[in-house]
Amino acid sequence: MYKQFFHLKRRESFFLLGNLVYAVIAFHPFWSDKIVWGLSATGWLLAIFMVVSPLSALWIFLSDKSDRRA
Repeated sequence: MYKQFFHLKRRESFFLLGNLVYAVIAFHPFWSDKIVWGLSATGWLLAIFMVVSPLSALWIFLSDKSDRRA
């Protein structure tokens, strides 16, 4: 039978699982009333997520490419 989806590597599946867990934590109502430097903790967590998630995805992608070349 023809496979419709590509196989995720272990790093990629941990990345997706980590993003899901981080999103659940960031959107938890506990953080909404905490204010740090004039911004709610939810805002800080999401701002950190917007920087860290793409950088870690690039790191995983580029390290996978370098492993194939060697």
